[in-house]
Amino acid sequence: MHIRQFTAALAVAALALTLTACSQSSGGSAGTNPTSANEVGQQTPSGPMKEVKMSDLTICTVFKAEDLKAIVSEDISPEPAGPICTLGTKGKQMLALTIAQSHFNAEVAGLGSGKQGWIDGNQAVLHQATASDNESCKFVVKLHSRTTFNVDPEDAMVVEAATYAPGKGVKVCDLASKMATMVLGKLPAA
Repeated sequence: MHIRQFTAALAVAALALTLTACSQSSGGSAGTNPTSANEVGQQTPSGPMKEVKMSDLTICTVFKAEDLKAIVSEDISPEPAGPICTLGTKGKQMLALTIAQSHFNAEVAGLGSGKQGWIDGNQAVLHQATASDNESCKFVVKLHSRTTFNVDPEDAMVVEAATYAPGKGVKVCDLASKMATMVLGKLPAA
């Protein structure tokens, strides 16, 4: 019960932190080091766009706790809640992991404060926020090639990693990028 309350509180705090004005411009994915505001994950797509869908899925059933444990190197405490999958770690990293459906709208696509880039072949936007007691990194990844915004209520996925142990070597953007790549590879074709 305590882990569930902690995970929920951490996820809510991470979301609130992400929406604040204290965002910074650092992050990336495993194996890359973004050097400009136009780089996220990768500078160019590594292949064709994956046309996938999240609609009609209970997202926590798409992957196993072991899939995430391989990425975060800690045991996972699965606590699915509706269409949003919020999980926590049981180790020293104090992580809250969130995977959800979203819109890929004009603000997300470049009019907001996020950095543009790619997760595999799919367009992505990175939002990172850091405070003295927590840090979060969120990727919004486009799931289809249509250019009309807000047509499909589930035309993007949001993957976020947040920690209450900043400065302890936890690379939340690396984790979020790896999570996004893993989940993208497991979603069914659109």
